[in-house]
Amino acid sequence: MSDYIDVYLLEKKLKVIIFNHTYFLNEPEKQRTLKIGEKVYECLRKLGNIEIEHVKSREEEILDENGAMHRRVIHDDLMAANVLNLMKTVSENGDSYSGLIVFVSSHGGMGMIGGEFCEFIQAHDKSYRKSLLWECFLDKPGWKGKPLMFFFQACRGGDATPGVRMSIDASGISDVRIFPDLFIMNATLPGAVAFKSDQNSIFADTLCSEISKNAHHLDLNSIALNVCKEVAQTFESCDMLEPKYYCSQQMPCIESTFTKYFFFSTKYQPHPKKEHYYESVQQPFILFLNYDNTFDDTVEDQTGEIERIRQDTRFLVDTFEKIGYGSHVELNATFERYKELTAQYCNLKDKNTFMVIFNGFGKQDYVQMANEQIKLHKLWTELLPDINSSELANEKPKVLLFLGKSVDVQINGLSGIVNRSCSQDEGAKNVKSCVRHFDGNKYTNIPITADMLLIFNYMEDNQQLDGASPFVHHFCKVLDSQKTNDFLKAIVMTSKNLLEQNQTAPFFFTLRKPLPIKAN
Repeated sequence: MSDYIDVYLLEKKLKVIIFNHTYFLNEPEKQRTLKIGEKVYECLRKLGNIEIEHVKSREEEILDENGAMHRRVIHDDLMAANVLNLMKTVSENGDSYSGLIVFVSSHGGMGMIGGEFCEFIQAHDKSYRKSLLWECFLDKPGWKGKPLMFFFQACRGGDATPGVRMSIDASGISDVRIFPDLFIMNATLPGAVAFKSDQNSIFADTLCSEISKNAHHLDLNSIALNVCKEVAQTFESCDMLEPKYYCSQQMPCIESTFTKYFFFSTKYQPHPKKEHYYESVQQPFILFLNYDNTFDDTVEDQTGEIERIRQDTRFLVDTFEKIGYGSHVELNATFERYKELTAQYCNLKDKNTFMVIFNGFGKQDYVQMANEQIKLHKLWTELLPDINSSELANEKPKVLLFLGKSVDVQINGLSGIVNRSCSQDEGAKNVKSCVRHFDGNKYTNIPITADMLLIFNYMEDNQQLDGASPFVHHFCKVLDSQKTNDFLKAIVMTSKNLLEQNQTAPFFFTLRKPLPIKAN
């Protein structure tokens, strides 16, 4: 099986903006290093065909490797208003570029901004809502069909890893399902700290290293997988002055609505290596959670939705059975029953992959189970192994697919905003860097939240294609075509086809390797 790859075209320059917040007006003790932004700049400028703004309040001329003089604009320590004004200006000039890369190094966290609980980034003078960085690009014709890529080296709370609790608090935030071609990579999971040192960060170091090594060979998703693997498996906190974080791990995460694959270079020579995949799928299993009735009076046209659920299940069961998946369909399960089923079927000692497909109704960050509404995050955190489990080291992925009417996943984070009842502190101010703890072919303390893939599809109506919902129709066609054996590639290909129905299939992952759909 040879992977089919549809890529974003780089006919014009890539626009790159680097925000390196180093000094904070009201909190001088939070001083950060200039070297993070400098390292990212040096990494990206070598790629060519790129226009970089390394955001400071000064300009300078430098010689490139060929002796040519060029100007760079450096933006460190801008006020929040200046940051957002710069982004708005760039959003109006999409016709000049083939794509956008934004790298932000700062402090971050969760809290109230303007009366709204949200994730924030700290600028020189104050914090701003993180999603404002990309919301200004929504519906801008010059950026239509072009990749928008955001990378964040910032804490997202004060929790240590393992033990990050997550949920999705999505009310009042811009909507991801009408925002394709977006890629967001965070140094850490929501609610958790992102470690740094006096000179750099493990996330920025690893990201730059992987781009430098593989920009001409691997797409961005594959590079991101390598970053996740390296950070998760080979580093741990070593700051004994912060006992809460001593020996803690860090788990980068990615959320994406890409409809094609992105290569940094126009001269890429892709060479996917099978040995980098998770183990070939053995005895893969899918648990279907179907809800053919609803307890929410606000859901309209229940009869059509019930038929959609039945048809989608039939299509998915038939398609996955062809490639060797076992399955169990559970109707109208309570959450307690779901826990029993996962205990029964999610036994990764004899399975390499376990998948849950929720097919029903939801609202904002809840799904409707029998007689109760359950937070989305509870469905997938139920699959997390015990901290001392050997399943972590065995690299066995878990996949969750949410299909539903009014499952309102939003742009400010598929990974979710930490619940108000969870950690809301601003993160550690001076946590020192992780150190390598890789020992030969063995490693310890893999983040408990590793090896997850979450996929979301939202349906506003009961539109069908050949008897199935658009996502299921396109997804099953991609699987039947055998154009790829990579789950992420299959979702990207599905998302591209979904644009015809004005839908996307946003996905979130903490995978450490490419995930095969079936055994090779």
